[in-house]
Amino acid sequence: MSCSLRDVTSLEKQGLPAVAIHTETFATAAEAHAIALGRPDYVSAFVRHPIGGMSTEEVNARAEEVIDTVYRLLTSHE
Repeated sequence: MSCSLRDVTSLEKQGLPAVAIHTETFATAAEAHAIALGRPDYVSAFVRHPIGGMSTEEVNARAEEVIDTVYRLLTSHE
């Protein structure tokens, strides 16, 4: 099971907003893990796959593509 999802659900239980970020390839696995953790409503952020072997500049560009989603998810938690 995804440790990132365990971490974010644990942080949220403590009242801290958190967002798991995965590559799109792992969307189905992330959804299954959220369900297994009792959070079928959990919404992760996804970046285009792959990111391995990319330069820092390329990874930064991928991060720019998802930053608005991450901000929205962090600020929409109650």
